[in-house]
Amino acid sequence: MERAHLNGDASINRPDPALLVEASLDILFVLDADGRVTYVNPAGEQVLGQRPGEYLGRSMLDYLHPDDAMLGISSMETIRTKTVGTPIEVRLTAPPPHWRWFEVIGRNCLDVPGINGIVLGARDLTERRMWEISANDVARFQQILHHAAAIVLSLDAEGTITGVNGALTRTLGVDPSIAIGRHLGDLAAPGHARPLHDAIARADATGSATVEIPMRSARGDHDVPVRFEIVDLLDDPVVHSFVVTGQDVSDLDAARRHLEHLATHDALTGLSNRSLLEERLTRLIEARRPLALLYVDLDRFKPVNDTHGHEVGDEVLQAVAGRLTASVGDGDLVARVGGDEFVVIALSIADRATAVSLAGRIESVLGEPYAVRVGSVCIGASVGAVVSWPTATAAALLAQADLAMYAAKTTRGV
Repeated sequence: MERAHLNGDASINRPDPALLVEASLDILFVLDADGRVTYVNPAGEQVLGQRPGEYLGRSMLDYLHPDDAMLGISSMETIRTKTVGTPIEVRLTAPPPHWRWFEVIGRNCLDVPGINGIVLGARDLTERRMWEISANDVARFQQILHHAAAIVLSLDAEGTITGVNGALTRTLGVDPSIAIGRHLGDLAAPGHARPLHDAIARADATGSATVEIPMRSARGDHDVPVRFEIVDLLDDPVVHSFVVTGQDVSDLDAARRHLEHLATHDALTGLSNRSLLEERLTRLIEARRPLALLYVDLDRFKPVNDTHGHEVGDEVLQAVAGRLTASVGDGDLVARVGGDEFVVIALSIADRATAVSLAGRIESVLGEPYAVRVGSVCIGASVGAVVSWPTATAAALLAQADLAMYAAKTTRGV
């Protein structure tokens, strides 16, 4: 018995192409040359929440997520120049949860009678995306996320924590059951919640935000500096959240403070350097604070360096720094401004006699022997003192104190 040929056997009931389109599970759009919708099949009406004919004349861009608009426009231009466009993945509007992921591919049928438009086929990828995210194994993905080094949180539109991983507990000692349902700002150190609220608002407005905040440790012994990256994925059909990653930056914060300290302090003695001295002196003068400035230059220090070497010289300089600091008040500043030169800002000294008296005490203290690795060495110091005046500047005070120091050195014959 001969087989019937499908193309020629009238007994074969071929489906109506129009009915196939109507029954398709995939969405079909037809757009005119300007990108306006002229047809959507029933699957599209259902997914997009459109009533029959409601879509007619609307721009296809009305259905695209704003962040995907440029991709859609670019793809449309591509379709105009060739028969079939390149598949793209975009978000299309839908009833709650409002956005879903689709793979869209277009065919140029503008010159095809009966169609006269651009045909777009769209396949819903949202569930597949969710499956891909879990790498086909939700439990395995959750374990990977739980043991990640970085803090990972999800927040709702109000900034309330809806999900956390184990790093939150490891970093801050906060139990997930306590964190979930609270605003992220509630976990900040006292007085620092507002910057987190502001960062979430920025992420909502611009798509992402970064903020570094001290977070309260549940152990109660210290705050933990955490750098948060906040990404707005509220419109993502899979995520529906702000996604927040946080990194403990304690080591980075310590390194930053160390670098800031090095920029303003002498590496050998730990005293303020000239830059910090001049900055502090300028602020005090502008505030019209009474003060005396003492310029200290060591006597007979060079022979110590030449005879015993720089290591012994460094020991002496460190000892000098300690004696100077001990000789002044808690609010006073001691700076090393040269190899063997130091400057003291002594606050609340408004008369020359008191300033000269302090200079004498410093000369006496620095003139006592120093116990170093080679034994005992003796040096001296010449100290010049000046008191600030109403029109003084930092440069003028330093210059006058330097001149007073050289006058003291001449008097001492060194």
